[in-house]
Amino acid sequence: MNSFLDCLKADSPSSSDDTSKVQVNDRQKSTALHYARNIQYQKSMQERVLDLIVNTVDLPSHSNADPGRPLASDAALFKRALTLFQPKDYDDIILERNIYEKCGYALCPRPNLKQDRHLSDRTFRSMKQGCKFRLNTKEELDKWCSVECAERAVFVRLQLGAEPAWLRSTPVEDVRLLEESGQKTATEDLVGTMQDLAIKEPLRVDLATSLQSLALDQARKHAIQDRIHALSMERDNNRSTEVDSVTATAIKERETFENPSAPSVPHHANDSVEGYQSRNLRLDQQAESKGYNDCDMNT
Repeated sequence: MNSFLDCLKADSPSSSDDTSKVQVNDRQKSTALHYARNIQYQKSMQERVLDLIVNTVDLPSHSNADPGRPLASDAALFKRALTLFQPKDYDDIILERNIYEKCGYALCPRPNLKQDRHLSDRTFRSMKQGCKFRLNTKEELDKWCSVECAERAVFVRLQLGAEPAWLRSTPVEDVRLLEESGQKTATEDLVGTMQDLAIKEPLRVDLATSLQSLALDQARKHAIQDRIHALSMERDNNRSTEVDSVTATAIKERETFENPSAPSVPHHANDSVEGYQSRNLRLDQQAESKGYNDCDMNT
C-alpha cells in the first residue's frame, strides 16, 4: 500500500513546478494588460487630437474677429490644442481650412487668397530683425489671407513637438502666439513707426526738413552721376576716333613700267614628273648648257 502511494506522488507535479507556472502566467498577463492599456491610451489620444482638429477648423467663434487680437476663449482653445499637435496635425488644420476657403491661420476669419495661376515665386521681406519670409509657388500663397497671417502660422508651427502626444513623457509647454512673444508683424511695425512720427508737430517739421535736404542731396548726386556719364561717353567717342585714325589704311595698286608677258614653260618641262627631274637628267641638262656633248662626257 505504501509503495503504491509513493508511485502516485512521483507521477504527480511538484509544488515548485506549480508555483513557476503561476508566475509565468501572471507575468504574461501583466505584459498583455500593459500593451492593451498603451494601445487604448494611444487610441484615446488620437481621438482627442482629431476632435481638437475639428474644433480648431471652426475657429474663430466670430466672423469679425481680429487675428492680431483674438478673443481670449478662442486663443485658449487654440493653444490647448497645440500642446497635443504635431507639425503634421497642424498641416492638416491648414488643409481643412483651405478646403472651406478659409485662411490657414486658425484665429483668422478671412478667406484665403486666390492667386493668379501664372504667378511666379515671391519673396516677402519682414521688417523685424531684417529677416526674410519666403512664400514659394501659388499653392503656398493660397494658404493664407495675407503675409501677416502666414508669419503668425509659421511662428506657431515652429513650437510644436515632433513626438506623438501618447509618447510624450512630459507635457509640452504652452505655445505662444506671435503677438504674445513681443514681436510684431511687418504691417504692425510700419503702422507703429508712422504713429511715432506723428506724435509731435516739431518732429514733423524736422522730418519735412530732413526729407527736403535728402531730396537736394539726391538731386546733387544725380547731377554728378549725369556728369560722370557724359564724361565717360565723351572719352569713349574720343577713343573710337583715335582708333579709327590709327587703323585707317589706303589700298594703292603698284605701278608697272613694262607690259606683262605670258608665263613660259621651260623646254625640259616635258621630262619632269610633277616638276621633279631625276639626277641623271639634271646632269645632262647642265652638260648641254655648258656646251658639252655626250661623247666628251664619256671620254
